[in-house]
Amino acid sequence: TEIYTLSLHDALPICYVQHMSLGIQREILRNTVVEMSYVGTRGVKLFMQEDINQQHIYGDFLTSFQQLQAFQASGTAVPATNTLVKIFGTPAAAISALGATNFSQGLAYTAATTLDRSNNAKYAAAGVSNFYLRNFPQYNTVLLGTNDGRSYYDSMQLSIHRQVGALSGFLNYTWSKSMDNISVDANGFTAPIDNNNLRLNRARGDTDIPQAINWAVTYTLPIGKGHRFGNGWNHYLDTAFGGWNLGSLGVIQSGHPMTLTSGRATGPYSANSWANYSGDRNIGGTVEQGNGVFFFTPAELATLTGSSTPSLYPVAGSVGTAGRNTFRGPRYTNFDMSLVKTFKVTERTAFNFRMEGYNVFNHPNFNNPGTFSASGTSTTNGKITSDIAPRIFQIAARFDF
Repeated sequence: TEIYTLSLHDALPICYVQHMSLGIQREILRNTVVEMSYVGTRGVKLFMQEDINQQHIYGDFLTSFQQLQAFQASGTAVPATNTLVKIFGTPAAAISALGATNFSQGLAYTAATTLDRSNNAKYAAAGVSNFYLRNFPQYNTVLLGTNDGRSYYDSMQLSIHRQVGALSGFLNYTWSKSMDNISVDANGFTAPIDNNNLRLNRARGDTDIPQAINWAVTYTLPIGKGHRFGNGWNHYLDTAFGGWNLGSLGVIQSGHPMTLTSGRATGPYSANSWANYSGDRNIGGTVEQGNGVFFFTPAELATLTGSSTPSLYPVAGSVGTAGRNTFRGPRYTNFDMSLVKTFKVTERTAFNFRMEGYNVFNHPNFNNPGTFSASGTSTTNGKITSDIAPRIFQIAARFDF
């Protein structure tokens, strides 16, 4: 039997975004303006895909699976009514056919997939319906386009603008929270932890940045005609040495969210379940070790690894307690500078010269760890494998006419 993926898109009500803002602005000093605002958005009826062919592991299958787990662990007798025993003949045969590791690690989804994909021909002889685990057993997945996506954003934004002669600049601070039940907008299928219970996915969005500071400053150097130095220069000297502008742009912000998974498909769907974790989520910081850069100290990693803490692994049928996006990765810091000069050639033409430096202090900025799982090994778990925004200098020239 060939198994396909079927995608269905019905006519959905158009999604919409509600935008709310309220601000107050005041000049506190001459040429100095302070503004404080509340800004919020609500994404309603956003497009997302759901797999309506998710396996029914809860109920009879999970009960049968757990009975076989008890048999494997301690030889507990399995009732004759056990559906998996009906299909395979004996408890030992069922465990062998569906994978002993699946039972010892509680991989309910993996075992259900093996049963439904490779052993469904045995259903009829055991008196089991073809629809035992799936609504549409002829398909692998049935992706239905729905408008169940939701997003929420609330922020307090504070800004200061000041201009004094040749110097102008602004400083912004944003304190915010972004939540959603999926962070992918129709760009491929991202499996929720449970297609039949989307509320479990409601958490901080992938782009949630709770605190951010950014600033920009420009300064026209006091050199050339009309300035303190070089006011008496002739046209050629002024063209060559006057009119330079110095600029600076900077950003400091929180890191992106990340999820501690168990590395095991113990829940109802293919996505690895979350780990069972109730400790401090505000841990972590870049740590250089002999084999690379990690986001956690060895002691912190020990509390996040199932080999040291087996209770981190959820039991069969559970999705774990750690939750989605409850940890936060490395913060981001960047400082850019520019030096710009415009050379007038004629009244209508000019030559523009720019020198730009990005991340001029070469501050190390890292992406989230490549592997962050309770089942990760000591050499890869929490290890940072890529960085962001290395230091770059560039020179550009442009002729305007």
